[in-house]
Amino acid sequence: MAAIAGIEHERKPAVLFTVRSMADTPGLNANIRVMWLALANLIEERG
Repeated sequence: MAAIAGIEHERKPAVLFTVRSMADTPGLNANIRVMWLALANLIEERG
């Protein structure tokens, strides 16, 4: 979690894009998709 808190404000859009792209990977396990989306939400809340 410290890594999430340490994301610089300028990099946040790129990080969110990457996390959301991972969540949209075809054939991804549903549990892993939920994890990626939860991570994106956490990054947005801390921003």
